[in-house]
Amino acid sequence: MYLRVNLCVLMFVLLLFADQKVDLSGKVVDLGGNGVENVTVGLTKGNLTTKTSQNGTFQLKGVITAINPVAAMLKERIRLQGNHCVFSVKEGIEPVTIALFSTQGKKIVTVANRGFTKGTHTVQLIPKNTKLASALYLLSIQKGIHRFEIGTVIFNNRLMNTNVTVYAQQSAAHRVARAAEVVDTLYAEMQGVETALVPTETYIDSNIVLGLRLTPQFYTDKAKGTPDYSQMDNAYGGLAGNGSFYCGPCSVSNGIMWLDDNGYPNLVTNTSDRKKDQHDMIIVMGSRKYMNTENVGMAPSRDVVRGVEDYIKDKGYSCTIEFQGIYFPPPDKYIDSNRVVIDWIKEKVLGNTAVFLHVSWVRYDQSTDTYTARGGHWNTVTGYGKKSNGSIDPRYILNHDPAKPSGKTEYTRPTKFTSGTYKRGSKSWDLSTGFYKYKGGVLDGIVAVTMKDE
Repeated sequence: MYLRVNLCVLMFVLLLFADQKVDLSGKVVDLGGNGVENVTVGLTKGNLTTKTSQNGTFQLKGVITAINPVAAMLKERIRLQGNHCVFSVKEGIEPVTIALFSTQGKKIVTVANRGFTKGTHTVQLIPKNTKLASALYLLSIQKGIHRFEIGTVIFNNRLMNTNVTVYAQQSAAHRVARAAEVVDTLYAEMQGVETALVPTETYIDSNIVLGLRLTPQFYTDKAKGTPDYSQMDNAYGGLAGNGSFYCGPCSVSNGIMWLDDNGYPNLVTNTSDRKKDQHDMIIVMGSRKYMNTENVGMAPSRDVVRGVEDYIKDKGYSCTIEFQGIYFPPPDKYIDSNRVVIDWIKEKVLGNTAVFLHVSWVRYDQSTDTYTARGGHWNTVTGYGKKSNGSIDPRYILNHDPAKPSGKTEYTRPTKFTSGTYKRGSKSWDLSTGFYKYKGGVLDGIVAVTMKDE
């Protein structure tokens, strides 16, 4: 029985190592999630192109693939060592599910099913006090959008022959599908919008839906309609401490006022004096109940996140809060990435949203190429894609800065660090791994608030 099982596994491998052709399908959607017709979709290599249908769907037929399933697992930082699975998470939090199935598709045991944080993790594949019959099993590993199935023999409660790797669809674990590695880039383009690019230099399910969100080359509408309250403004008695620590509540209030004027009218008390309405909201937002600025000073990101979420909830609305960055990380449920991604900011500022960024002021030591945090500041993100002279440049971010005179939009171009170490307290980060310089500081936090329509 043991030899027959091995033979079955080896025959399975021979079927996999051959180039194949697959069909890549997907859908192009607009900002509202609606399909976009007549968008050109294709691969940058070769002549394969097509147009989206009336509902935005597309299909590229006969895409040549190269199969190397072992390399696929290594690319996803997964390896098997005896009875353990070792894998790495590059950044943020990644969902990982590991389970053993019979060859008939029946789940035998779930080994792991949760989010794993950045770092290397080791999971025991046969739980303690679990006795499994000696037989052929399928070990299913789902890491992010990637699923791998390993044909493996368990003999005397130990994994054997775990070097056979295949890729599976997002379906029943026993249904093994062909692996597709399309070393190319899928693009979608349409006049008046940026080209959307999706790298396909990874193992993907050929039947997976690739939703490409087309975003405008520039977006300035929100900048025109968003107030710009100065934290130093002494109107209505000003803010505590001359507003020195109120950059957080002021920046958030700008976004909340825009939402109040654009479909969510109960977020702020509405009177004939809108500036006073905003001033009064800033006082409330900075109170102990929300951001606690009045007691502890500048609001760290955890207080900004929790404060704005609680405030919106108390006003009878619900929202989704997402966070990118490393500055005082909030609970895991909010974290999208521990690095700020500029394209992510652009996507989030569109629509019924409010976006706030945090930049840390730093002291630079040239001898060690070290940037040490010495304070920080919050801004309201109001758009992207244009310079102050009106020319289009997708590298620029538009923001309202509460430390500057009100009513003036700022146009700032984030630039990537190529070297250096960022230090905050006892922790440090390599700035060359995706950090941006912004206004002379380190861009280390973004809060995105998206309202939910009930």
